[in-house]
Amino acid sequence: MVLFLACHWSLNAQNAKLKKARYYMESLYYQGAIDIYQQILDKGDHPEAMTNLAIAYKKTNQYEAALPWFEKAVELEDTRPEVFYYYGQALQHKGSCTEAKMMYQRYLKLRPYDLRRKYLESPCMEKDKILAKGEKAQYQVKNLSFNGPLDDLGPAFYQNGLVFGSIKAPEGRRKAAFFDLYYADGDLNDPFVFGEAAQFSSNLNTNLHEAIVTFSQDQEQVYVTRNRQEEQDPRRNPVIRLEILAAKRVAGDIWSEPEALPFNDPSFSVAHPCLSPDGERLFFSSDMPGGFGGKDIYVSFLNGEAWGNPINLGPGINTEGDEITPFFDQEGNLYFASDGHFGLGGQDVYQVHDKGDGQWSEVENLGPPINTADDDFGFIIHQDNQHGYFTSNRAGGMGADDIYGFIWDEPEAKQAYRFKVVNGKTRGGVGLVTAKVHEDGRFLTTDTEGYFTMEVTKGDCFSLSFVSEGYEPKHWEDCVSIVLDNPNVITIGMQELEKKPAEPAEDVFYFDLEVVDNLSGGGIAGAEVVLNKGDCGLEFKGTTDERGWVRIEAPSICCSHITIDAENYFLHRSEKEFCDVRKGEVRNILLQPYIRVQEEKVTSRSTASNPQDTLKTSFKVSQGSGDGDEISYLLNIYYNVGRTSVKKESVPELFKLLDLLQDNPDLIVEISSHTDARGGASFNQNLSQRRANNIVNFLVGEGVSKRRLIARGYGEKKPVNDCIDGKECEEDEYQLNRRTEFRVIGRLD
Repeated sequence: MVLFLACHWSLNAQNAKLKKARYYMESLYYQGAIDIYQQILDKGDHPEAMTNLAIAYKKTNQYEAALPWFEKAVELEDTRPEVFYYYGQALQHKGSCTEAKMMYQRYLKLRPYDLRRKYLESPCMEKDKILAKGEKAQYQVKNLSFNGPLDDLGPAFYQNGLVFGSIKAPEGRRKAAFFDLYYADGDLNDPFVFGEAAQFSSNLNTNLHEAIVTFSQDQEQVYVTRNRQEEQDPRRNPVIRLEILAAKRVAGDIWSEPEALPFNDPSFSVAHPCLSPDGERLFFSSDMPGGFGGKDIYVSFLNGEAWGNPINLGPGINTEGDEITPFFDQEGNLYFASDGHFGLGGQDVYQVHDKGDGQWSEVENLGPPINTADDDFGFIIHQDNQHGYFTSNRAGGMGADDIYGFIWDEPEAKQAYRFKVVNGKTRGGVGLVTAKVHEDGRFLTTDTEGYFTMEVTKGDCFSLSFVSEGYEPKHWEDCVSIVLDNPNVITIGMQELEKKPAEPAEDVFYFDLEVVDNLSGGGIAGAEVVLNKGDCGLEFKGTTDERGWVRIEAPSICCSHITIDAENYFLHRSEKEFCDVRKGEVRNILLQPYIRVQEEKVTSRSTASNPQDTLKTSFKVSQGSGDGDEISYLLNIYYNVGRTSVKKESVPELFKLLDLLQDNPDLIVEISSHTDARGGASFNQNLSQRRANNIVNFLVGEGVSKRRLIARGYGEKKPVNDCIDGKECEEDEYQLNRRTEFRVIGRLD
């Protein structure tokens, strides 16, 4: 278990013992607290001692020893809510699901808005879900060679290896030993292979504890966790807490004199730093006042050359337990360890994703084999997203805390295909069809809905032949370059051999287009379809029938650019050439409406039958569209907290909107920004208006006429749910109201 290490002074009186035990609990030195509380309880019952002894046993995974003390603690007057939660965890670990659920229910009566509610209402089922991840896990996990018989913890990437904290004192002298920083050089070809560990820096290691560091991207700055060095009498201050120090490289392994960060304080600990890849944010763990209990994860933003005031990451991440060792990766994922979230026992590693604007996704337990019933923490992952390292005190290690490596073995990705064979003209059934895979000679079978089904490994190519009596054989081939979440659905239209007057001549090539409303899934009548000159000189202009279909005849298979224009729909102009069409085939092309034209039946059909010509303006309909005809679409725009300038990851979304406006040069669009009901109404109104103004200014700067753009901030006036002033809501409900939208409100004269 990672320790918030402490010094202490031996005192004899009961009150002094209680004070000393509290400091041990605060320092996560639970075994020391257990010894003192047992001494106190040997002389008689004591409410604080019973409660904290139960918690200390639970924190050290001694669940059997904790249970009888929890049983007494929950019957005391004014029992703290978290005691019921911890008792539930201990009962669940024992396998007593019914009793655990009863304790969780008692906890939820006192904390009805706890974000863990869904886990606590079905605890054993939810724990089984976490354990089931281990059955599908693709991780290899190994204990690393540089681990010693004592503690090794807190790995950090540095050069080609790892910097970590370690106690390397001779065996039998652990109490006199300190954590120092060590470096082990890695092997570029094998993440599990390391050289012998050596002291990292002669001037960063002192006679205090140093462990758990983070480096800037250029590795010219380091932030290190160290025990505070206090000069006052230790009898008055028996705990020396942790602080974060910063240093710059001077030369080689020589660093400047470390300087304390501005938010360090002798009355609480600040530890476990982690720099974001851009160097603008520093995440860390602290028990500073104002948190949710225990140690919480905080973030500080770089303001010029100084770090700003810490911001607590909130109740979605922090609990009444201990959240420690944050790590923020290149993809915007934050990993941290916690014993307060629903897990397997002890400290587990969890993941959340940065959604921008100070919002995070729901906490997810990584599951086995990263997490066990023991303490697992200090998780880091390499930029390749394939390997990383973490700390654990699980059985089978070299010492109490060991560093483990892991490799993610990416499972073989396969794309599912479903082929529906129809008459190319009537769209009716074809009868008995044989489908053969040429690569291996096998024949496909149909599922219960009449589709031929198969799976193809990513990177492979395949070819099929469809044969049916009375029809021309149909050939299909494809290569899998990307794997979609859903099956790739292909409609195969077969041509009848028998000549009919209505059929085109045998030497004429044709195919059908179906123009579809993206929201309803219905065909769009009266859409104008234009194919410009392709490589075979094809020019075509036609209008879809009442079904949304149009037949296109051509002298041969060729590639062309296609444009589709329909009233009340955004213009569709293919970004790629429209080609590889087979005779008699049907292609679906989606248009996105800006006014409700058809009653919605489905949500955003895919273009699986036409993977080359995807929906160009694929914006999501906002829940704030209301009952009117105008449709509001969401923009995935993110802001820093309290700021009006968009974050850089939002720029592609702005260019997608710019592209839409350039394709539709006569549309007038309202850009609107909305907030949730938290904070002052006036502040929210002004903030939303400034954010909308900034988007309009961006578009005008890219050449869009200001006559076509209306910026409007609605503040908290138009929620999409009932999360209004005075009502407590879940975080995901607040998130729905924090949105940026656009809608078409007219046309230029």
